[in-house]
Amino acid sequence: MAAIFAIMDRKQKIMKLIIEALEESSNIRYEYLGADMTLDIHLISLNFIARANAVRGELNVRGLIDVPLQLKAQYDNRTALNDHADVRELIAADLEAISGRINKIL
Repeated sequence: MAAIFAIMDRKQKIMKLIIEALEESSNIRYEYLGADMTLDIHLISLNFIARANAVRGELNVRGLIDVPLQLKAQYDNRTALNDHADVRELIAADLEAISGRINKIL
């Protein structure tokens, strides 16, 4: 039971680091919407709104915490972000940089 609490504590710390890092991003403005509840205690699933100039859309940021963190974005088929590859590339770069920073901390 103590192992589960240790994993959950680690998960909460990583989620906080991700949220803070995305909200401080200079390329894109991110607004945290909330976390999805998952059955896998090692999976992080966070929802954000991303804004870049006139482009705005929702995305889901996911990653596993039991391996080196590699955050990935998932986009809804209806989001405006699907039409803007340049914004998706900026998001991917932000997530890669954040993954690297968090992996150095952990």
